[in-house]
Amino acid sequence: MAAAKPKAYRVKGAVAVIRKDSHERYIDRGGVFPADALDEANAKHLLTAGLIEVFELPEVADEAKVAADAAAAEKTAADKAAADAKK
Repeated sequence: MAAAKPKAYRVKGAVAVIRKDSHERYIDRGGVFPADALDEANAKHLLTAGLIEVFELPEVADEAKVAADAAAAEKTAADKAAADAKK
């Protein structure tokens, strides 16, 4: 099974020049950028040279799902309170 394509990179060297579609950007050490911000050949070169590393982006909670889960929990609590009040 092929490895998943990275979603982001972090600069390990002093600076990395990322290239895509005839444009260049300079990213300083510690900078994080999405994998689609550079050409595949440029990514391979920078990885081989040790100037960048694959960076795992943290999971971001889907705000709509969080709100829906909270609403469902509130409804469950209200239903339980109503059932308890009928006893």
